[in-house]
Amino acid sequence: GTAFTSLRPSGTAVINGKRIDVVTEGPFVERGSPIKVVEVEGARVVVRAV
Repeated sequence: GTAFTSLRPSGTAVINGKRIDVVTEGPFVERGSPIKVVEVEGARVVVRAV
C-alpha cells in the first residue's frame, strides 16, 4: 500500500484501493511512501515503510 497522509505514527493509507486508518510500528512515514501491513489486531492495522 501507500501512505495517503503522513503517518506520525497514525494516519491514513491506501491498501488495495481502499483508504484505511493505520498506525506505524516505527517512526514517522512520509505521505506517498510505500508501506506494508505487518499486523492486524481487531480494527487496528499496523504498517511499516518498505
